[in-house]
Amino acid sequence: MTNKLKVSWWTLIEQGIIVMVTGAILLLLLTNINWWGTTAELSSFWQGSQLTFGSVAPETNSLILPSLVGVAVTFLIIQLYPVNPPKWLRLIVMGILLLLLGRYFLWRLFVTLNLDNLLNGTLSIFLLVLEILGWILGISSLLLAVFERDRTIEADYMSQAVLHGEYTPWVDVLVPTYNEPAAMLRRTIIGCQGMDYAHKRIYLLDDLRRREMRDLAQELGCYYITRPDNRHAKAGNINHALGQIQGELVAVFDCDFVPTRNFLTRTIGFFQQSDIALVQTNKAYYNSDPIRHNLGLQSVITNDEDIFFGAILSGRDAANSVICCGSSFVVRRQVLEKIGGIPTETLTEDFVTSLKIQAIGDRVIYLNESLSAGLAAENIGGYIDQRLRWGQGTIQTLFCRANPFTLPGLNWLQRFIHGLGILYWFQSAAYVVFLCLPLAYFWWDIAPIQASLSEVLFFFLPYYATFAVVFAWLNGSRRSFFWAEVYGAIIAFPIAFMVINTLINPFGKGFKVTPKGIFSKKAVLNWQAASPLIILFLLYLVTIGTLFLNWQWQQDSDSVGIGLFWAIYNTAILFIAILIAIDVPQKVLAIRFPCQLNCKLMFEDRILDGTTKSLSEHGATTSFNLNNLTPLNAVERIAILHIPEIGLFNAPVLVEKVNLDRQSNLLAEIDFIELDLIRQRKLVGFIFGQPNRWQKQSISEVESVWSLISSIFRIYPLTRNFNN
Repeated sequence: MTNKLKVSWWTLIEQGIIVMVTGAILLLLLTNINWWGTTAELSSFWQGSQLTFGSVAPETNSLILPSLVGVAVTFLIIQLYPVNPPKWLRLIVMGILLLLLGRYFLWRLFVTLNLDNLLNGTLSIFLLVLEILGWILGISSLLLAVFERDRTIEADYMSQAVLHGEYTPWVDVLVPTYNEPAAMLRRTIIGCQGMDYAHKRIYLLDDLRRREMRDLAQELGCYYITRPDNRHAKAGNINHALGQIQGELVAVFDCDFVPTRNFLTRTIGFFQQSDIALVQTNKAYYNSDPIRHNLGLQSVITNDEDIFFGAILSGRDAANSVICCGSSFVVRRQVLEKIGGIPTETLTEDFVTSLKIQAIGDRVIYLNESLSAGLAAENIGGYIDQRLRWGQGTIQTLFCRANPFTLPGLNWLQRFIHGLGILYWFQSAAYVVFLCLPLAYFWWDIAPIQASLSEVLFFFLPYYATFAVVFAWLNGSRRSFFWAEVYGAIIAFPIAFMVINTLINPFGKGFKVTPKGIFSKKAVLNWQAASPLIILFLLYLVTIGTLFLNWQWQQDSDSVGIGLFWAIYNTAILFIAILIAIDVPQKVLAIRFPCQLNCKLMFEDRILDGTTKSLSEHGATTSFNLNNLTPLNAVERIAILHIPEIGLFNAPVLVEKVNLDRQSNLLAEIDFIELDLIRQRKLVGFIFGQPNRWQKQSISEVESVWSLISSIFRIYPLTRNFNN
């Protein structure tokens, strides 16, 4: 009790100090007439006068000081509350950030526009509009993170009725498939069957009418549904199945997503509330997306979608604007029937499903718990194609009856947030401009921004640095702002072209399935993704080299210096993006997950006691301590493996590779040989089905930025053996 009181008092004192200091600073900021800059100062800027470090006027100090103090307070709050900050502190930080943005915007609007001629003036105003687009999207995403909603406690309460047998509706679990490998479907169906809930039926929806899928369904004991055609792809597949099922609730998993045992007990309790129509859960990934994989940074940066599923969807939940994400969700069947089934008018049927449900007054909610895991796109081509499909389908809503701006039933906040989701895809066009702009300045003397170095440091740097730090802080260190720049670069050109094509011909391109289960033995450069990046990169090298060789920048050193810094920054981003476009070797179906379990490896003449290092449903890496090591011969490649902790006994294995580590331990790579169904269920249940199996990853901003810088010098993809 005493310790609790001490912690409580210390927390109160700490928060009191922050409130008083922050309040005093905010009072200073709001009462200081030079926070925004007086009209006279802005006018003098407009007329060409410049601030310099050496001769800062006394009245200008009051313009600089508040911004520096505001940045300092922001950094102080973030240091004191690095994790799960209270909402009131988030609001204070957002207030400071908005003040810095407002100050920067006024400077951009009244000082930096270059209206000397028609070309510069047009580009100058166009660039400002693109910046405003970025500000709207960036600030809105941060505000969503400020108001994010956590339903974990609510799920704890709602699940009690399910666990005690008081609420047990029938759930039909649908697994749609087109051309994915049988091994992947086997894993998913076994995982669905292993969910701790009795009133469920599992359906395999085969859209390619394959005999092996029918046999798989019969072997595993699940229902099998097919149809005579493939109209409307996945949406049509699910709609066809809806006419043949009777469950009150419907759960949908993509063919690569495996649920944890408690998926249904954590989600279906919410449906005791009659206005809840759909529960979307967090989607984890058991492999690394191609950005992480191709750079060898699996443990340093998080998966691309972590920020969306971590912070943005939770914020959307607070505004009743959650969108279904196509997999790992549960929906009320009667609601689907009420809206006419899964909508088929766009490529993003999940997005339109959410819009139509919300339009009839029902709720789509988000449970931010990783209750399933699937495959992220496995190469950069699949990654880009996936986002092209999402972007095209989202923009298509502007041209159909589900347009969120005109669809009856949505409130103004829902329209605004769904509108931001559409606007997001237009940001890539702006990114292309930002990537190309320094080249236009150096080669064609096009200068849409006129500013001195001092002005950039006074107005731009405080806002930019604060936004970068706050961005990582509010999204729970799931993504660094600077890595977001890299992610933006790799998709900028394809997405920009897609946006233009979709606006011209919205429904010109059909559904394309993201390939799954890719096996690659060699590194391959994706020329389609890399070619525009390589061209820009070479142009920047020539430009920077020419500048240094000519060394003629003294006449306008500030402008050249700013342009040169921007050019070097873009060059670094482009180089990393080119490295990402090199797909390094991988074999996804054989992913082994780290785990340490006691095991025995039995040969005809000896038994080795050791531990597993990693495990999958296909094989394991094991370690054995041997005092007098004798090499394994060819006859000893067949053995029996026991892993008592998961109930796996007498599993026949093939020893593929044997090595010694530095401690003289025997490391054996083994593959399972024709495991029966009982053993398969034990392995899948242990590897994928454990509650809390998929933990959220967070990376410190310093570590994340350092990994970005070091990626330039590691050239990881080029060190991979192209003939591995």
